[in-house]
Amino acid sequence: METSFNLTGDKQLERALKNVNKAAEGRALRKATKAGAEVIVQEARNKAPYKTGKLKRAIRSKFGQARGRIVTVEIGPAPRAHYGGFLEVGTSRMPAQPFLRPAMDETKQEAVDILRAALYTELVREAAERGR
Repeated sequence: METSFNLTGDKQLERALKNVNKAAEGRALRKATKAGAEVIVQEARNKAPYKTGKLKRAIRSKFGQARGRIVTVEIGPAPRAHYGGFLEVGTSRMPAQPFLRPAMDETKQEAVDILRAALYTELVREAAERGR
């Protein structure tokens, strides 16, 4: 299950990007992406089936590959709760109990809004530090 977001055309962000170097841009992108992903993580934890609480505690976000201005974040249960995947999609003996996809669907706009605001804030901060 893969979903991507593409932020383009935001004039304020484009201006802020021009005032920072590549390393600062990467730091800002990673922080903003993590902030946006956290909303989805929290909603997935709220929606996860509860038996012992292990699955809820295991839902995390982690960075994947970063290439230029493309940053990837993976959201899901840690390996210690590998059964979360079976719950999400079901098996031949068990119906699906989706929690990741509904969490993503319900919070994606909020995540994008948080990501955009955090990215702008981080870029402005990086630009101000660079100006010192």
